[in-house]
Amino acid sequence: MKPMRVLLTPASPRTQTKLVEPLRTIGTDLRVTPANATGRLGLLLNMTAAFTAAACASADVVLTDEAVTFVTTAAWRGARLRGRPFILRPRGDWFQEAENNAQRGQMGAAGTARAHRLFRRCFRSANGLIPVSEALGDILVARMDLDRERMITVPISTDIDRFRPADDAEVARLKAELGYRCAHLLPVVMNFQFAQKVAGVERFLPALRALMDAREDACVVIAGDGPLHSEFIEHNRELLDHPRMFAP
Repeated sequence: MKPMRVLLTPASPRTQTKLVEPLRTIGTDLRVTPANATGRLGLLLNMTAAFTAAACASADVVLTDEAVTFVTTAAWRGARLRGRPFILRPRGDWFQEAENNAQRGQMGAAGTARAHRLFRRCFRSANGLIPVSEALGDILVARMDLDRERMITVPISTDIDRFRPADDAEVARLKAELGYRCAHLLPVVMNFQFAQKVAGVERFLPALRALMDAREDACVVIAGDGPLHSEFIEHNRELLDHPRMFAP
């Protein structure tokens, strides 16, 4: 039996490890369309490449993990033109991202009502959806008014050993290596991608600072990086100016 021919569009660095390598490992005949161009001209080139590949390339199914983009809608139209199944693998809460980008004036054409109608049509007519979590599936059902009949959630196995607490000697070694000289460490970990999440951390900073003033045996580590990290540090410099509050 011939392996299924899959056209994957577009491709991003994370797609390589999350989709390309697993699909090729199981023997899928996979073609990946590049999506490296940037800017307005790059968007047009990426859309053209996605539409052309979906309409013309030899494939049994068209798959994309860039769910709510104009490139995706171009691939969707190409697949429809050729009568090919079109599968969406949403990998994030686009609605939350859109709200954040709108607050920062970065939505552009993707934030218009016309674009939202186009994205919704794309989702509703897709032959299948593979959200990466049950929570994301719930969001899509509510926001896109979808049913679950065409939806399968990606199963994620859990390596329990990764969550076992380290022994005392390992904890002491790590603290010494990182320069955290305190008995109790309170970590806050985030990616600094979303304004609402950053605001949640900022809300509790005064309480964390008061805790540090009251407990000399504890320290706070706010770990992570992302586009909002430098802004977070700048806005909260006074509260973070404490010998036992770290924001690496």
